[in-house]
Amino acid sequence: MAIDEGSPIPSSVNSQTSQNSILSMSATIPSSFNISHIFNTPMDHNNFLSWRWQFLDVLEIHDFEDVVKNENRLAKRLEDGSINPTYAKDKLVLSWIKATASPSIKTLLISCTSAYEAWTLLERDSHHCPKLTYAHSVIKFVA
Repeated sequence: MAIDEGSPIPSSVNSQTSQNSILSMSATIPSSFNISHIFNTPMDHNNFLSWRWQFLDVLEIHDFEDVVKNENRLAKRLEDGSINPTYAKDKLVLSWIKATASPSIKTLLISCTSAYEAWTLLERDSHHCPKLTYAHSVIKFVA
């Protein structure tokens, strides 16, 4: 067992402790996490495209990109009675979408029960707004 000269604890113990910390952090889904402060302006029909790109970055940081793509209905609880982690992630992302939306957009999202439903509704709605459609086509052309 090697001893790190700067630490009285053997390096293998430090390494194991670090690995355990990383594993426990990745296995834990935050029950709440306020992201509203990241978005200076609530999402509306005029800024949807910029909000979307910023929101996708937040999803990527948390490894939640798949949440808005999952159209399956999720069980709230697993067979053992515990909360389904996939369901919890979905509800968390749905709450983020609603928390960063303007009052008029929140009204549109009332009936949405999943992040996929909300995301799909917003994507569909954005195609009816001429400014957004033009901007989206320019970005596709440039990319």
